[in-house]
Amino acid sequence: MAEPPTETKLVAMELASQYNLFEIFAAILESAYGVFELYDPPGHQLDTYGYTAYALTVLFRSLQCLWSINWQLYVNGNTH
Repeated sequence: MAEPPTETKLVAMELASQYNLFEIFAAILESAYGVFELYDPPGHQLDTYGYTAYALTVLFRSLQCLWSINWQLYVNGNTH
């Protein structure tokens, strides 16, 4: 017969929380630059290259920066 599972002991753990103001400031600047590039791409990139234009590649970097801001302000601040 199969043995019953043994009890596991739960241990409370806390992650260190710190705000890194430099990372937050850098992410805000990068997001603003990305939004500017999406709004006003240099030259006629969209007409020339279509969906592979450089101006569209900054979209994902901007989203990553916004996620970084969210992580720094919300997640790191609510770990306890």
